[in-house]
Amino acid sequence: MPDAISTTENKNKVLKFVLFPLIICAVYAFLCLYGISTGLPSDERLNVSLGGISSVEKNREKISQLISSGIAERSEFIQKEDKPQMALLSPYLDMLRTYHPDEQYILKVIARMVREKDINPGSYIYGPFFFYQVGAGLCAGKILGLIPSGQDALYYMEHPSEFAPVYLNARLVCAFFGIMTLIVTYLTGMKIGGLRIAVTASGILALMPLMNMAGKFIKPDTPAAFWTVAALFFAVSAISRAKWSDYILSGICTGLAAGSKYPAVLAGSFILVYHIIRRVKEKKGIICPEDLMLITAGLASLMSFIITNPAFLVHNGIFMQDVKWISGVLREGSFLNNLWDSAVCYTQDAFLFDIGPAASIAIVAGLFVILKKPSAEFAGMLPAIAAFMFFACRGRPGSDAYMLPVYPALALIGAKAFESISNKYLRYGLFAALAVVTFSYSLAYSRVAAAENVRLSAARWFNEHAPAGASVASLQYPVGYRVPMVSPERYILKSSDFDKDALKCDYYFDSSFEWKYSNWQDRFAGRTVENPPPSSDYEVIIRMENVPRALFGLLPLKRKNMLSPYIETIAPCIVIYKRKGI
Repeated sequence: MPDAISTTENKNKVLKFVLFPLIICAVYAFLCLYGISTGLPSDERLNVSLGGISSVEKNREKISQLISSGIAERSEFIQKEDKPQMALLSPYLDMLRTYHPDEQYILKVIARMVREKDINPGSYIYGPFFFYQVGAGLCAGKILGLIPSGQDALYYMEHPSEFAPVYLNARLVCAFFGIMTLIVTYLTGMKIGGLRIAVTASGILALMPLMNMAGKFIKPDTPAAFWTVAALFFAVSAISRAKWSDYILSGICTGLAAGSKYPAVLAGSFILVYHIIRRVKEKKGIICPEDLMLITAGLASLMSFIITNPAFLVHNGIFMQDVKWISGVLREGSFLNNLWDSAVCYTQDAFLFDIGPAASIAIVAGLFVILKKPSAEFAGMLPAIAAFMFFACRGRPGSDAYMLPVYPALALIGAKAFESISNKYLRYGLFAALAVVTFSYSLAYSRVAAAENVRLSAARWFNEHAPAGASVASLQYPVGYRVPMVSPERYILKSSDFDKDALKCDYYFDSSFEWKYSNWQDRFAGRTVENPPPSSDYEVIIRMENVPRALFGLLPLKRKNMLSPYIETIAPCIVIYKRKGI
C-alpha cells in the first residue's frame, strides 16, 4: 500500500510540475512564435520599396554622410530642421527597420553600447536593465552562431535579409520572458489557490492575444511582466508569515521590473498591500518590528534598480532628461475626463481585441466573486491593478499595453471565477469555451502576422498602378511603420509635416497608425475615427487591410479606430488617396 501511495504522489507531482506547465507553455510558444518574423528586413522589401540593391549603392555617399552626422542615430527624436534631409533618405534607412517603431531604436542603443564598450545605454526611455537582458540574449545568439558577424549599416541596407536574424534573436528573448511569466504565474496560482487556480490562470494568460503579440516584438513588456509576477509570487507569502526572504526577494524583483520598464515600479504595491493585510489581521500596534521588513523590501528594490541601472548615478543628467521626456508624453486636458475616457476605451479594446470577450468576462466575474466573498490573496492584487490602470490612462492613446505587467494578476482573478463554480462539468465546459474563443483570437492575429504585411502589399500595389514621377505626400516624413515605403527615385516624396506644397501632390498615403484618437462616445457609437482626406481635392482609390478573423475565420476583428501599437504593427489599415482629375 505505501508503494501505491508513493506512485500516485509521484504521478501527481509530474502532472502538477511538469505536464500541465509544459502543455501551457507549448500552447503559448506556438501562438507567440507563429508569425514572430513579421515585418523583418528582407530582400523582398528592398526590391519592392527601392527596386533593388542598386538604388542603395547609388546613394551610398549621401547615406554615409547622414549616418556620420548622427541624425540617423537618434532619428526617433528628430528635430524639425533635420526632417527634410531625413525624409529624402528615409526609404533607404528603412531597409534596417521593422514595422514596429521601437525595435530599431532598441538595437541601435545596444549596438552603440557594444561599439563603445559602454555599460550605459546613453538613452533612457527604457531602463538600462532591459537593454542588458536583450543584450545578453544577443550575446548568446552570437556565441551559438545564430546572428551574423558585424558589418556596417550600409552593408545591411544592401543585404537586409542578413540583418533579420538579429531582430529575430532579440524577439526570442522577449518570447522567452513570456514563457517564464507563465511559469511564475502557474507557481503563484499553486501557492494561493492550488492546482485548479494554477492551471486556469496560466492557461488564460497563455491564450491572451496581447500577451502573445508582446512576445513577437523587442519590447520591455514581457520582461516587465515576468519581474512583476515574480514580485507578486514572493509578496503573497507575506499575508501569512513575516519572513525576511519574502520581503527582500519581492523588493529585488520590483527593482528589476522597474529597471525593465519604469512604470513597473508599481509592482512594489504587492508587498506593501499584503504586509498591511497581515498586520491588520494580527491586530498589532501602529508600528512593530516587522515593519522593518517592509522598509528593507523598499531598500532592496532601490538597490536592485541602481545596480542594474548604473546610469541612474553615472549619467544622472541624461537619465533625468529622458525620464522627463517620458513624463512629457502624458495626455493633456482635464485629468478626470482623460481618466474616464481612457478607462472606458481600454476596457472596450480589451473586450474586443486585446484580451477577447471570453477572458474579459471571466476577469469581470472574478472581480465580482472577490468583492462578494473577499479573499485576501486575491483582493491584495487589486491596488496594483488599479495603479497600472491609472498610469495607462495617463498615457497617450495605445497606452493600454502598459497594463501587460498585471495581466498575470488579472488571469489569476479570472481563474477565481472558475473556482467558485461548484459543478465541475459546468466549470470544465465554461473553461473549454473560454480556451477555444481566446485561442482563436490569438491565432487570428498570428495568422495575419505570418502573412505579408499590408504595408508591403500596398507598396507593391502602388508600384503597379502609379506612374513614375508622380508626387506622393504623407502626414509625417516617410517611415515604413507609418506608411507604405516607395522609391524616392521613382516618385517625389513629400511630407505635410514640413512641406507646405505636400497637399498639392498627386497621391496621399495614410494609415491607421496615424489616425487621430477616438473618444469613448465614438467607439460606443461605432463611428469610424480616421484621418479625413487631406483636402476635398482627393478621393480614396484603395483601402487595404488584412483583417484578423477570430472564431477560426467566422468573426472579423475589424476595428474603426487606432489600437495598440502591437495590433497596428501586425494589422494596420492603409489608405491611398488620389488627386481628382489626374
